[in-house]
Amino acid sequence: MQTRNYFLKKYVDIHIELSSSFDAITYINTNFPIFAKTHFDSKKNELDKFWKELRESDFETWKIVNDLYKELSTGKQPNVENLPKRAVEAWLHLLDDGANYQHSILFIHEMNLISLVTKFNEFLKDMLKIAFSLDPQTKESWNKMSNDERETMVYHLVEDDIKKAAITIRKTFGLDLKKESDWRDFAEYTYRRHVFIHNRGFPSEKYRKRTGYRGSNEKLTVDKDYIIKGISIFKKYSEIIEEFFIEKHLDMVNITKKSNVVKIDLTKNGGKIIPASDN
Repeated sequence: MQTRNYFLKKYVDIHIELSSSFDAITYINTNFPIFAKTHFDSKKNELDKFWKELRESDFETWKIVNDLYKELSTGKQPNVENLPKRAVEAWLHLLDDGANYQHSILFIHEMNLISLVTKFNEFLKDMLKIAFSLDPQTKESWNKMSNDERETMVYHLVEDDIKKAAITIRKTFGLDLKKESDWRDFAEYTYRRHVFIHNRGFPSEKYRKRTGYRGSNEKLTVDKDYIIKGISIFKKYSEIIEEFFIEKHLDMVNITKKSNVVKIDLTKNGGKIIPASDN
């Protein structure tokens, strides 16, 4: 039979893994634009040199490629099927080595959003597995399930719809995440991540229904500030969930609670207080 210290260690391991992910996303969100600018500035110098040399050594090829750029700037996709080999090679060289800086920044912000929500979902699934195994109302049925059945149940609970997951968590364990003032913002991050994975970032009808979005059909945006805000929100909810289940199932209380959910003073019954760390 696992002891309380065993489960406390599992909680700590889960916390460390998520905290490390938050730190990594924060670092990438802050520093990638700096690294990318250095990289693309270097590329631009190389391409400017190539472009100048091409114009001087092979003006006819340069003009063909220049016309392709003009066509591309109008939003059309240039047709290179019947062009001379030299022109096609020059065109591909410029495209391959001249990847757009802004496109790269947008891409990394989208990846940060996906990573942020994915890592939080992994955290929540791990926390719920422990909760189901410890809670008096659920541990008997949980222990009767196979590992595959447990994984499937928790996966769909977390991944299908965070709002439905919150209802189940409240009814099963008593934690009401939807009482938080920024709940709608928190949920929106999970739904925006879904449209970037499944709909290339364009708002789907499901996204509109879930979030109340009334904007255009243009691709949703993710920028540096959106990620910074998201990290702060997801840190907060991870702390609320962590505190609640450690208090509920291990009778340990963090003296600097982050949530506004109802608290029970377990110290009256001999529970332990865990001082907040400096980290």
